[in-house]
Amino acid sequence: DLGTAKQLTGIRYHPRAGYASRMQNGVFQASNDPTFNTGLIVLHTIPASPTETWQCISLNTTAGYRYVRYVGPVNSFVNLAEMEVYGQN
Repeated sequence: DLGTAKQLTGIRYHPRAGYASRMQNGVFQASNDPTFNTGLIVLHTIPASPTETWQCISLNTTAGYRYVRYVGPVNSFVNLAEMEVYGQN
């Protein structure tokens, strides 16, 4: 919950040590609905196993979004150590 809708400019994330491969095909999503049942957009899908370092994703959303989440692939147990979201009003 970003408090208010923001134009998103980036996501920075770090995989869980030893389990980065479980993030392949994970998805970052945004919505203005806290349940993510309406207005859901996919910001980024992780195409391959990331390295175990900070990963940066540049975004250029035109609309503002209040809620951002990460959804891991089936049976991945998420394995996201940290996530930062960047944006502007």
